[in-house]
Amino acid sequence: MSENFHKIRLPKWDTEDPELWFQLCEDTFTIAQCEDQKVQAILVQRELPQSVTATVRQYITKPNESSRYADLKKAILARLLRPSR
Repeated sequence: MSENFHKIRLPKWDTEDPELWFQLCEDTFTIAQCEDQKVQAILVQRELPQSVTATVRQYITKPNESSRYADLKKAILARLLRPSR
C-alpha cells in the first residue's frame, strides 16, 4: 500500500473537532489498507496547518519510526483538547 499513498485523500483539517478529524483519517486509512505508521504520519502532516505543526515539531523532525503516527496524534490532541467539565 505504501507505494500508492499519494492516492489517499484525507479530509481537510478541522480546528473545531480534531478528535473527529483523526477518526475520519483513520477510517480512510482502514479503507485504503494503510497500516504503515510513517505513511499515516506523513499524510496527516500534509493536512495540518503550520500553527499545529509548529507545536509538535519534535514529533515530525525526530520521530520514533515504530510509533510515528500514534505519537504525532497523541501530541496534537494533548495540545488542542481541553478537559471537559
